[in-house]
Amino acid sequence: MRFLWNVQGNANNQKMSTFAIDCMGGDHGTDVVFQAVKKVLDEFSDLKVNLFITDSVDVGSHFKNDARVKFYRSSSYISADLSIYDTLKNYKSTSMYMAIQSVAQNESDAVFTVGHTAPYFLLAKKILGTFDNLSRLPLAVVIPSANGGHKILTDIGANLECSGEDLYQFGLLGQNFAKALGKDDAKISLINVGHEATKGPLALRQAYSLFQNSKFKQNFEGFIDADKIFTCAADVIVTDGFSGNCISKACEGTSRFIIGKLTKYWIMRKLMSLFLDSADKYNGAILLGIRKLCIKAHGSSQVPSLVSALRTMYKFSQKYNYLKQSLCETDFSIPSNK
Repeated sequence: MRFLWNVQGNANNQKMSTFAIDCMGGDHGTDVVFQAVKKVLDEFSDLKVNLFITDSVDVGSHFKNDARVKFYRSSSYISADLSIYDTLKNYKSTSMYMAIQSVAQNESDAVFTVGHTAPYFLLAKKILGTFDNLSRLPLAVVIPSANGGHKILTDIGANLECSGEDLYQFGLLGQNFAKALGKDDAKISLINVGHEATKGPLALRQAYSLFQNSKFKQNFEGFIDADKIFTCAADVIVTDGFSGNCISKACEGTSRFIIGKLTKYWIMRKLMSLFLDSADKYNGAILLGIRKLCIKAHGSSQVPSLVSALRTMYKFSQKYNYLKQSLCETDFSIPSNK
């Protein structure tokens, strides 16, 4: 299975896209964001950006005389060091709020942040709205598949605890995402501690039963162990946010560990450039279920990783209207579990 993933910039039949980018809240400051944005603007001439920063940020010589870049300043930004309550008390003065609001007001087509995940989700849901009958929304990411294609992994950190109903809806959201990327009949699996239907926590067993009693039964591949994520038949891999975040970061860490160990030899660097994908290539997760395109990058992202995340956003933006239409037509109501 291969998703339709290649998107060319500068196409004559594509209108200009405008991205709202919250530059604040990352581990490495705004300069890495500016550098990444500049690289992506060089790649895609049909792209404009609205950059949201605080009053204290020195823009320097970045984007000098570039008509495709606009800066918007706020008095504060959302810090991961604060509690959600303290963070959201004055949220309207933050760069993240202003970036999301620019999408709500149709000044931008999509929003991107390196900031804190939880308030990003809360503000996006509040300002941009969600599709009908969804109880919770997952954070989904594209991951490589052993057959050379891609899979969707969801949730990777938005919901630490999930019910069986949540997991069922995550599967349907992921299936629509896969469809938008070119896989019309995507298969779904749930990560568990074994493939038997009687294993695992109650929420997983409930989700299994919901799929078995739904009209999507033919697309459900059952449970898989975590070691089958990249090799299983499913195109959409579903888990709760706690497990998904652990799996995602463990995979990234393992990839970097292997690359770090082997690339000290010239011949291994050559071989690995042919066979291994850097974890950075898959940076950029989508908030599934929001009515506008919202992308989240790792707060620890450096320039190469941010460039990949912004490329991901560009690619998703070309397909988001199709995804939105598909989500509007999907019945997310919970089937009878009898």
